[in-house]
Amino acid sequence: MRTFVRLFLAINLWFSAQAVWAQDAFNTTELGHLAYTEDLSEVRGAFHNGHEYALVGVYNGFSIVDVTDPTTPTEVFFAPGANSIWRDPFYHNGYAYCVNETSGGLLIVDMSPLPGSTNLTSVSYSGSQFPWTKAHNMFVDTEADKAYIFGSNNGVGGALILDISNPTSPTELGRWNDHYIHDGFVRGDTLWAACLEQGSFVVDVSTPSNPVVLANWDTPSQFSHNIWPSDNNEHCFTTDEVNSGFVAAYDMSNLNNVVETDKVRHPLTEGVIPHNTHFINDYIVTSHYRDGLVIHDVSDPSNIILTGYFDTSPFSGGGFNGAWGAWPYLPSGNILIADIEEGLFIVGPDYVRAARLQGNVTEFGSGSVLNAVQIDVVGTGLTDVTDLFGDYATGTATAGTYSVTFQKGGYLPQTINGVVLTNGATVTLDVQMIPDVPFVLSGLVLDAASGQPVSGATVHVVNDFLDEELTTDANGVYSDTNFYAGQYAVTAGKWGYIGECGSIDFSSGSVPDPIELLKGYYDDFSLDLGWTVSGTAASGIWERGFPIETIYLDSISNPGSDMINDCDGNAYVTGNGGGGVGDDDVDQGVTILKSPLMDLSSLNHPALRFNYWFFNSGGNDAGNDTFKVKVEYGPSITTVASLPVTANQWKPFSFSLLDHIPNLSNPIQLIIEVEDVLPGHLVEGAIDVFSVEETTGIASVEKSGRVSLFPNPASHYVNLQVDGAVNEGSAQIWDVAGRAVGESRRIFQGLNTLNVPRTTGIYLLETIIDGQRQVQRLVVDH
Repeated sequence: MRTFVRLFLAINLWFSAQAVWAQDAFNTTELGHLAYTEDLSEVRGAFHNGHEYALVGVYNGFSIVDVTDPTTPTEVFFAPGANSIWRDPFYHNGYAYCVNETSGGLLIVDMSPLPGSTNLTSVSYSGSQFPWTKAHNMFVDTEADKAYIFGSNNGVGGALILDISNPTSPTELGRWNDHYIHDGFVRGDTLWAACLEQGSFVVDVSTPSNPVVLANWDTPSQFSHNIWPSDNNEHCFTTDEVNSGFVAAYDMSNLNNVVETDKVRHPLTEGVIPHNTHFINDYIVTSHYRDGLVIHDVSDPSNIILTGYFDTSPFSGGGFNGAWGAWPYLPSGNILIADIEEGLFIVGPDYVRAARLQGNVTEFGSGSVLNAVQIDVVGTGLTDVTDLFGDYATGTATAGTYSVTFQKGGYLPQTINGVVLTNGATVTLDVQMIPDVPFVLSGLVLDAASGQPVSGATVHVVNDFLDEELTTDANGVYSDTNFYAGQYAVTAGKWGYIGECGSIDFSSGSVPDPIELLKGYYDDFSLDLGWTVSGTAASGIWERGFPIETIYLDSISNPGSDMINDCDGNAYVTGNGGGGVGDDDVDQGVTILKSPLMDLSSLNHPALRFNYWFFNSGGNDAGNDTFKVKVEYGPSITTVASLPVTANQWKPFSFSLLDHIPNLSNPIQLIIEVEDVLPGHLVEGAIDVFSVEETTGIASVEKSGRVSLFPNPASHYVNLQVDGAVNEGSAQIWDVAGRAVGESRRIFQGLNTLNVPRTTGIYLLETIIDGQRQVQRLVVDH
C-alpha cells in the first residue's frame, strides 16, 4: 500500500495548538492551591508547632503559608526582599532560612510564635571570613546543625559551611571552593554536589576546613543540576536541566567506580526539562518544569518506572516555566509544588509500586544475544530496546494482563500474549527470535510531468529496524538485494524536483507504485541534496541535522526543532552540538552555506523563500554579528539582505530574484552567511524549508500567518482556516503564469472551503483580509 503526500502537505497541528489547557494527573489529587501575583521559585516544607507550612521563594520576597488544612492554604508571613528569580528556603529547629541571587545574604526568620502569632522577627547574615551577599541555593543538615550555602558570590561559588546551633548567629566552619555548586545535599560527613558542566561530586566534609573529594562523574547531558542520595547512601539521583534532560540513577557502593544504573525522561511531552528531584521511600519526586510534578518508583534503580504525575502548568515542551520545586516530606504525605507562574499547589500522592517486566532476547538456534530489539507492551505506550547484551527492562504503574511484541529488522516479529504484570513484582520474559528471509526490493522514481525516469534521485527508506539511502540508476530504479518486509517511511528527492515523503508497505513479491516527482526547487533538508559549506569560523560551522536547543538566560539561542510542515526534523544549523550556550556557536569568522546551482530561465517572476533563525546576544554591548543573504549570478555575488534577529522563533523570508539580478539567463546560487564580528557575541543561525516559487508579480508575497491551508496537496477542495475577526476578506487562486483561476471568493473567520482547479499542478492562493495580503503555495494532485 502506498500513502504518499507532497512535501508541501500542511500537517494539521493548528487545532491541537488551540486546545484549552486542562490539568492532567495520574495517581495524584489536587488538595489546594494558592495564587501569587509574582513568580515563584523553590518551595520547601516545615512541620512546626503541630502545623504544616510551605516556605515559598517569591520573586519579591519570602512567603510562609500554613497548609495544615490543604484545602485552604493561608499565607501567614511575608518578608519583602530584593527582586530575584532565584530564592531558596529551608527550615530547621523553629527557624526558616532563605537565600537569593540578588542581595541580602541569609535571611533567618524566627517561626517560634506560629501559629499563635504571625508577628515574626528576622535577621540577616552575610559571613565574615568568607563574606557573601547572594547565593543560588542552600541546604541544612538538620542532624548536625549545619547549613551549607551553595553558588554564592564568595570564591567560585562552592559550599560555605556554617554552624547554626545558634540559629541567629551562624559561625563559619570552612568552605569547599573547588567548583561552583548549583545544588547539593549533605548527610553527616558527606556532601553530594551538583556542579553543572563539571559534573557530580561526593565530598568528605568531616573536617569543614579541609574537605576532600571522594568521587566525581559526568551526568548524561553533562549538566548536573541537582543531586539527592537514597536513605542508605547506596544510590543517588541527578537531574540535567536541559531540554529532554534525564533523571539518572547511580550505584555508589564503590566510590572509585560510580556506575549509572538507569536514566529516564518524562514521556508526556517532547523536550521537557527536569529541575529538582528528591528521594523518599524508594520513590523520586521531581519538579519537571512545564510538565509539573513527576513521581518514579526507584525500588529497582536499574529500572526506573513512572508511577504518578500532576501537571501544574498550561505550557508544554521545553522551556523554563512551570514547576520549579516539589517537596514531599511533610508528615501528612502531601506534596508542595511551586509553579513559577501558577502559584503554590498542595497535592495528595497515591504512591504506587511499579509492575515491572524484564528479560533477555536471543536468536533461535544459535543462542546469540540480540541487541536493538524493540519491545512494545501493546496498548500502553511502553517501549524498550535491548542493550548490547540482549537485555531489556520496562514496567508500568497499572497492573494487568498484556500482550508484548518483539521486533527487529531481519527477524520475524513475535507477540507474547497473556503476560500478567503485578504491582510490586517483576516478571522475567525471555524470548528467542526466528531470522526472517530477505528479498530483492526494486522501485521506480519518475518525472511526474513526462513519465520519464529520474536518475540520481535519493530514496531514503527507514523504520525502527532499518535505515538506508538508495540512489536511482539511469532507468530511475532504486533497489536493495537484501531487504526485509515491513512498513517504511520513505522520502524521495533530487535537486531540481519537489520531493515526496510518505509511507510504503514493502512485502516480498510486491511491486511498489512509482514515486512521481514534480519539477521545481524545494529543500526541507530531509535529504542531502548537495548544499556546500565553507568559511573561516573556528566553530559553529553550518551542519545539517535535527536542531539541538541551547538557552541563553530566558532566550533560545539554537532552535530545538525545525519547521513543522516538512518531511522530518532536519534543518541547516550553525553548530549543533548542544551543551552550553557558547560551546558551539559561530566564533571567530564566517560560516557560509551555498545551494546547488538553479536554472530558473523558464520562470517569469521567481521568488526565493526560506524560513530562518538568527540569534545574537551576550557580551557587554549590542550584538553586531550578521546573517546575510546573497545571490551568486555568473561571476558576481549580490547581497540581498542582512536579516534581523528572530526572537525565539522561526521567521519566513522571501525576495523577488529580479529585484537583485538583471535576468535569469545564468544559473543562480543562494548563499547564507552567518558571521561572528569582533568583539564577538553569541551568534546562531538556521534555515529550513527553502523553495523557489513563481509569483504573480502583482504585490508583496510576505505571509501574514492568519490563514492555514489543508489538505495541501489537495485533490478536490482546500480548507482555509482563518484566524481572528474578518470585516472584509477574499480568496483568489492564481496559476504560476500569474493568471486568475476561477472567480474571487469571499471568506470569513473560521473554516472556509474552496474547490481547487481541475488540472494537476502548482498554484498560488492569495487571501486579502482587511487590507492584509497573504500568498501561499497550493499543490493540486488529482
